[in-house]
Amino acid sequence: MTTDKQDIPLIDACVRLDSLPPTGRNLDVAATDGQRQAIAARLDILSVESLTAHLLARPLKGGIEVSGTLAADVTQACVVSFDPVPEHITQKLLRLFLHGSRDEPDPMPGAEVYVDLEGEDLPDHFDGPEADFSEWLIETLALALDPYPRKPGVEIDSAYRDEEEDGDSPFAALKALKPTKP
Repeated sequence: MTTDKQDIPLIDACVRLDSLPPTGRNLDVAATDGQRQAIAARLDILSVESLTAHLLARPLKGGIEVSGTLAADVTQACVVSFDPVPEHITQKLLRLFLHGSRDEPDPMPGAEVYVDLEGEDLPDHFDGPEADFSEWLIETLALALDPYPRKPGVEIDSAYRDEEEDGDSPFAALKALKPTKP
């Protein structure tokens, strides 16, 4: 039996539902040097200097409620100069994991799908007696990253600025049509 490399979690953050006490279990996760390098490569950032998570997993109606915090120190490339930009991330965590697969069928191609952006996150699902939180932790880190890291004091060269700042753009013409307030 061969194991696909994608099936191996990058970090160890697993809990067995059948051995989880009613009061819950604390789980401390700290990524090793090799794991941090793999996470940095996966997220396409320069480096992950530290990644820790302190979790409390409690049984909840056939599933697991996980709460805690994620802390990480990462370095990304500046979007202007490509210089390293360090960033410290601290995220509060709360997620519900349900046993079994999701009962909802995938929507048909072309079907309308309602997405409630303001509502709670849908629960994640896991198969078997063990829930793995590693993908959730990496996803949380990815969503917390600054999408446009910029080194302080770095400006875009004027040769690369948008035309709308020059006044030659169609938006500048539209702005001229806008009535001014007395």
